[in-house]
Amino acid sequence: MFIRSILAASLAFFCSACVTSNGSAGDCGDADCVALGEVFETNGAFVTPLEVMEDSRCPAGAECIWAGQVRIRALVERDGREREIELINDRVAPVLSGNLELTRVWPDKPAASGEIATEAYRFHFSWAPILLDAQR
Repeated sequence: MFIRSILAASLAFFCSACVTSNGSAGDCGDADCVALGEVFETNGAFVTPLEVMEDSRCPAGAECIWAGQVRIRALVERDGREREIELINDRVAPVLSGNLELTRVWPDKPAASGEIATEAYRFHFSWAPILLDAQR
């Protein structure tokens, strides 16, 4: 029991160092979020963001012609099946008998430097099963 307590305390310390790695980078408000390599559970689907492929969002406080987008590679697992897919923020992607959406990305794109450290990214997902029309 003592060893388990030490391991839990060590893990908590290590994880807190990861989450606070870039000022407000770990701040997702009241929403649940995960970093790259962490598993996000949503309605029975498990989503692991693997890589940020593009972040062309408009910087905070700037006026842009196009709002830009975030494109990531993610692993989706559900009911013993898995599939690697590409997700773009605020676009629904059909996967494993459901619809998955990358609903939020943190932090916002900074106005000055324009670059976000890979370990600072946080993600929120939404997945819903595709329901068959019972009247057909």
